[in-house]
Parts: sequence; structure tokens; C-alpha cells
Amino acid sequence: MSVVVTYELEAKEGEIEKMKQLLVEILPDTRAFAGCNSVIAYVDQDSRNITYMIEDWDSRADYEKYTAWRIEVNSAEKFAPFVAGPPTIRYFDKFDG
Repeated sequence: MSVVVTYELEAKEGEIEKMKQLLVEILPDTRAFAGCNSVIAYVDQDSRNITYMIEDWDSRADYEKYTAWRIEVNSAEKFAPFVAGPPTIRYFDKFDG
């Protein structure tokens, strides 16, 4: 069963454009990763320093493999100068409601 992952990241004051540019650069690799069905990125209208990604993955295990790969290639170090803190990540199962 697929899983929806939400990924919220806050930029430091004045750094949102740099963070968005880095996301533009790395999201093609995310979308090409095995198990990724889609990633859509948003910027919060009320708090312009917040980016929010809604991601659809084949499974949580696939997302966890992707996360391990991002750690391996040091992606967090690229974001460190721009982010205000760690991301908030949530996992959701779809239901017919």
C-alpha cells in the first residue's frame, strides 16, 4: 500500500529563495528515486519561510531507503545554512472516507 509523506521545512529569515533553489536542484533526484510516485512542493501563504512537500511513495520502506541515501550523499549539509531547524515529517495511509 502506498504512503503519503508530508515534509515541512522552515527557512531562516531571508533564506527562503536559496532554500527553494536548492529544492529545485534536488527534487528531480527525489522524483527519480525507486518507489517515488510524486513530489509536490509548496510555500506557506501565511508564513513564507515554510516549505511543504507532499510526497507519494510505494511504501514507507521505500521512503526510508531514500532518506538513508540522502544522508549518505550529505544533503542535510547543503541545507544547513538555510534552514531554521529539523524538518517535520509525517506518514499517512489513504482511506476511503
